[in-house]
Amino acid sequence: MADTAASLNNLHQVDYGIRYWNILVGEWILIFTNLLFERWQAITLAIQKYDLSGTLLFAGLELEPSIDSKHFSSRVKCDDWNHSIYASIIRSVGDLNVETVAWSRDEGSTDTDNTVETQQEQHWKFRLLRFYSQFAQKWSREHDVFLTSTYLPLREELKLQLRLGQVPTNWTIPHPPEIPAKSHLRKWELVGHPTNSFEQHLRKLIPEHMPTVFVEGYAQLCNQIEQLPWPKSPRLIWTSNAHIYEDVFKAWAARKTVEGSKLFIGQHGGHYGVARWKPAERLHVEISDAFLTWGWRTDDEQRVRPVGQLKMTKPLGIEHAIQPHAVMVTNSYCTPPTRPEVGAMDGVKFGYLEWQRQFVALLPNRIRDALIVRLHAGQCRFDDQLKWHRYFPDIVVDDGARNLDELLRESRLYIATYNSTGFLQAFTMNIPTVIFWNPLHWELRDSALPWFSNLAKQGIFHTEPVSAANHIASVWDDIDGWWSSEAVRTCIEEFVAQYSRQSRDLLHDIRHCIGTSIGDKS
Repeated sequence: MADTAASLNNLHQVDYGIRYWNILVGEWILIFTNLLFERWQAITLAIQKYDLSGTLLFAGLELEPSIDSKHFSSRVKCDDWNHSIYASIIRSVGDLNVETVAWSRDEGSTDTDNTVETQQEQHWKFRLLRFYSQFAQKWSREHDVFLTSTYLPLREELKLQLRLGQVPTNWTIPHPPEIPAKSHLRKWELVGHPTNSFEQHLRKLIPEHMPTVFVEGYAQLCNQIEQLPWPKSPRLIWTSNAHIYEDVFKAWAARKTVEGSKLFIGQHGGHYGVARWKPAERLHVEISDAFLTWGWRTDDEQRVRPVGQLKMTKPLGIEHAIQPHAVMVTNSYCTPPTRPEVGAMDGVKFGYLEWQRQFVALLPNRIRDALIVRLHAGQCRFDDQLKWHRYFPDIVVDDGARNLDELLRESRLYIATYNSTGFLQAFTMNIPTVIFWNPLHWELRDSALPWFSNLAKQGIFHTEPVSAANHIASVWDDIDGWWSSEAVRTCIEEFVAQYSRQSRDLLHDIRHCIGTSIGDKS
């Protein structure tokens, strides 16, 4: 990152430190590096393992850089973007015969779908909140604590602002400038020297693929944040989500930290605190003055501060043991890897699907008939449905569009198939839960192993499909007898206290944490 920061300082004739650039572009660098490395490894391993005669590459497939971080996040799921990346790797490796064919662009292949956002904006509650916020912003002060996308329920976020002694406001983050790429601004190079062939290729592609908002649009972005109606000198800024894809917020927060504002980042869901490899966790801790976790802590990092589960999830108030269904929540199978936590290297994604197939095949017919397979709400839901119905023609598949709470109200069992937020929330909602995944795909850090070992002893966590299926078959008819047993309840309570803690007064704990940081003990 030091080389990227120096290069961007040279490009834009500014002099910001590494933390500033990490806040602004660090997330994009992290994701892009991991995406490229996964694809680099896939190509190099294929060449090493197999006697390949050659490959076909499209001619004329020249993609412009993404506009911003959200646009980039959408494009990396598209075939043309991935073909472009794979082609660049194949040409760089140079050990494969290449035949080119003409490319016919599908004009809709990289479009984003803003339908959900538009529907939300048209909802009367959203319009009322926006009207109130425009009024409340007039009463904000330049030193107010700035809260946005904290993961607290909106009502609780507004109450926290009252406890901080300021007028509650729901700040709106505008879209960044949409500036087209300019070839003369893409000729810059990263300073420093590569240490291996992958790094050499990465250094070549970063200037080519960095979103235009950070290159061609940087000056406009800086001008935009000067015009924001937000506090001019906030004592503290807190988010749990906006630091990932909201480029206007990132530019503003980066500038304010240079000027002396504190930056708090809240834990962005599951996987944090338990995964052996979590590059995003390391980045978020490094750029923050305090990283607020859902309960876990580390001995070697004082910025990690446990406060409790920020989503404040509560039970649904129903008796799950008498409900008819089991809901199995899955990840996407067909979308190329888009996150740095787990990829498709060595057939991970294909192995993941095979594990799900084996698990469902091992269930007794009556439980399989009660099963609902919940797909990831991503780009390839139709392809995923076809795969499931090819294996099990009569299986019930939910495409991921339905509200998950509605499914959970009909379910006696929640089945988690990968390391995510879902099972943590299921625990706090007191829904009987079984977890199973391949430990080689979702590796656990040493500090988490004893906690998951305790879950395994109670039949909650499994590392084999057959074990999970057999356990579910054994408890299905008396699931409450298992889930409500003293041993299971103790195990869940201890795990939740560590990784998804329900604070008695979460707002008080957060208020204390903020007050300590800004010197306000009131």
